[in-house]
Amino acid sequence: MVEGLTARGHDVCCLACTEDDAELVAQAASQAEHAGFEFHHVALALEDESVAKRRARSLATPFNEYARVAEFRRLVEHHAATADVVHVEHLFTSRVTEGLPNVVTYLHHLELIDWERRDDLDRRARMVRVQMERATRQILGRSTHVIAATSRLLSRVRDLAPHVQGVVVPVSIDPALYPVLDLPAEPVVGVIGSMHWYPSRSAADRALTMLWPSIHHHRPDSRLVVAGFGAVEHLGHRFPLAGAELLGTVDRPEDFFGQISVLLYPPARGSGFKIKVLEAMAYGRAVISNHEGLEGLTDRGSHQAIHAESDDDFIVETLGLLGDARRIAELGSAGRVLVETTYSPEPAIDRLLDGYERLGFPTGRPSPQLSHLFSNPSLRSSVPGVVL
Repeated sequence: MVEGLTARGHDVCCLACTEDDAELVAQAASQAEHAGFEFHHVALALEDESVAKRRARSLATPFNEYARVAEFRRLVEHHAATADVVHVEHLFTSRVTEGLPNVVTYLHHLELIDWERRDDLDRRARMVRVQMERATRQILGRSTHVIAATSRLLSRVRDLAPHVQGVVVPVSIDPALYPVLDLPAEPVVGVIGSMHWYPSRSAADRALTMLWPSIHHHRPDSRLVVAGFGAVEHLGHRFPLAGAELLGTVDRPEDFFGQISVLLYPPARGSGFKIKVLEAMAYGRAVISNHEGLEGLTDRGSHQAIHAESDDDFIVETLGLLGDARRIAELGSAGRVLVETTYSPEPAIDRLLDGYERLGFPTGRPSPQLSHLFSNPSLRSSVPGVVL
């Protein structure tokens, strides 16, 4: 996305504040230099202050870590002074831009939604949720412009802050990073996600406890593969399980998607686009998910994935796919085409610029300056291809 904006004649400056090591930062800087856009990184090191002062500040303005990095604040203010658009990646990052002009915040998801209806929270987690809700309301209350990845997110923003101007601009991924993989000869179902994140963990728990035993009973030749960051820590107690394998963290997405023919993803809750769903489609894999998992795709009437809600529906649809290799291939091919034509960088850049214009930003100038703030300097991060 950034490279595409630069190629179209826009002056782009990317600012990052992270805890990443010097090697990764150098890699991002090299990519920026090669592509022709400006890049600056500041280490995420909070100001030196007493514990009491830190707690008081966090209580008053929760989730304000970026705003507490003095060097990062100075960098942001310096570049914002001449930028036509200051584009902030995600809600809590925008703490550092409060009070600055020409700011638009891009919402991938809202933790406020993700944590709703959870009954597994201990005392500390309940306090985090309270602070999360306070931070969301505070930030949106002081915001003017928002770009949301899905209509559901924008609807919630309007409920919380009716004054905010907002548009919907879906995310994208780069198909060049995802080769179409050969399908395995055997019937293999997969679940993947960062399992410290409730939506992915809830999907995996449901698959392991409510869906897989029945699926494997009817198709004893089938296998279930579970992978993702934190999978062993959060799901290890579910194993051993007949026909299922816990891979844990994988070095490359292909190490997981190359083994499966069907992605099974039934989260209990989870807002925004699910990148794993787009990645599965890009690799040519069939997807079975619910409304929570297919959010965003349903905004555009997509029929390239199978929609299920109840446990029985998931079981029946999965068994049906496992018995129909041709349909698996057809769904995989259709999903790949959808990613290439709708969720790849070129159409995504058009949507982003159109979104800026609808919000009143001057992107019609010959060479508008765009500053982007995001939390990971790697242009191929754990969520590759996110709209910037």
